[in-house]
Amino acid sequence: MTKKLDELLPGEKGIIVKISGSPVLRQRLLELGIREGKEIIRKIDAPMGDPISVQTMGTNISFRKNIAKHIFVELL
Repeated sequence: MTKKLDELLPGEKGIIVKISGSPVLRQRLLELGIREGKEIIRKIDAPMGDPISVQTMGTNISFRKNIAKHIFVELL
């Protein structure tokens, strides 16, 4: 089952299968280590729900939901 990263619940994990959005956004995500084929785990949300925190390749990263909606994940 494929979901957008912003739709995952805290604790769910999956494999990144697609990154959409502008070339600038995709390049920035690649620089942060967000790459297709890598496992990603949704960690916790900020108290008001935005930003969200994820972990990939042993690194914790936080970004807004409007960015997370461009990352598609195949659930494990």
